[in-house]
Amino acid sequence: GQGLKGSPACMAAVKECYALNKEGKLPEALECSGRATQAHASCAPAHFQRGWLWGNRAEKDSRKKRVKEAREGWESAKAAYARAVELDSGDALSIINRGMAEYRLGSFDEAVESLTKGISLAGKPETVAIGHFDRALAYAKQGEHEKALKDYDAAFAHFKKPSVERAETYAALGRGAGAPGLG
Repeated sequence: GQGLKGSPACMAAVKECYALNKEGKLPEALECSGRATQAHASCAPAHFQRGWLWGNRAEKDSRKKRVKEAREGWESAKAAYARAVELDSGDALSIINRGMAEYRLGSFDEAVESLTKGISLAGKPETVAIGHFDRALAYAKQGEHEKALKDYDAAFAHFKKPSVERAETYAALGRGAGAPGLG
């Protein structure tokens, strides 16, 4: 799968939590998603959304230099995505997002494994591109710069834009000045 499916009651709960987040009410959206995952424990979309909301909070905590809170957020996101994957093992985006949570937690080998699996299952070009970009970040952290460049190139073939991360990888290889698409 592309696109998680759940019961009408589960999807209504997911929609309610989404609306709260869209209104800028992240704490309320997280509370809502907690209720949704309890009420609809076998609904993969509810767990996916909970992972996404925790990841959102972790990003905000990271920007505010709240390291402990950010780590807890990424751990919660990883657990929620893992539950979504248990419920729908073919959902590429849940697997890719779990891989990004693993990356954020510094588990680069785990991240590469999850991202590779997610890429192999993804059908939508933008999902494939996101997987390649995220795996490139993990490869770069592992010092696997050639693999990282291949993934950046695969991602940017879809998005058609350079990135700071790609430029840094070329620089790590000593090829900064001649890097294609940078400048």
